[in-house]
Amino acid sequence: MSSHNANKKWVIGVHVGAGYHNPKHSEKYKNVMKMACRAAKLILQTNSTKDAAIEAVAAAIAVLEDDENTNAGLGSNLTEIGTVECDATLMSGVDGMFGSVGAVPGVRNPILVARQLLLNGRKGTLPLGRIRPLNLVGIGAWKWAKENHFICANSESELNNYLITKQFKKTNDYN
Repeated sequence: MSSHNANKKWVIGVHVGAGYHNPKHSEKYKNVMKMACRAAKLILQTNSTKDAAIEAVAAAIAVLEDDENTNAGLGSNLTEIGTVECDATLMSGVDGMFGSVGAVPGVRNPILVARQLLLNGRKGTLPLGRIRPLNLVGIGAWKWAKENHFICANSESELNNYLITKQFKKTNDYN
């Protein structure tokens, strides 16, 4: 999709995640990609700030992360030990700032955590000249996301099952 916003052209492109995607579910994949593009389009049509692209990308990816048919967030492929760990990175072309999380368990929308890390990075240094975190991984990323009120598994005991879908458990005899 493309359009004009403040005399600028833009294009939105998304995919449903890495790995195998069963062709019999192609309509589901197409529908969620359309929803993600629409979410981004709405922001680009109504937001003319310097962060419009960041907000549009985060909104589109959050739609994908919330749909159990994609390989992002809810419904992601499992690790070799049977858990879901998500990665997300977001970068601003305006100022080169970025935010990212890696191997984070139990966070429904890791892209929103990456977005917040990017925005926080713009706030300058912390006491003693320390740089604010821009990249967090694993359980440390989960703890930061939980402390900052992102939707997370409520306890470490929930982490392993939080993003594994009922359909996956049903079809794979998951324990």
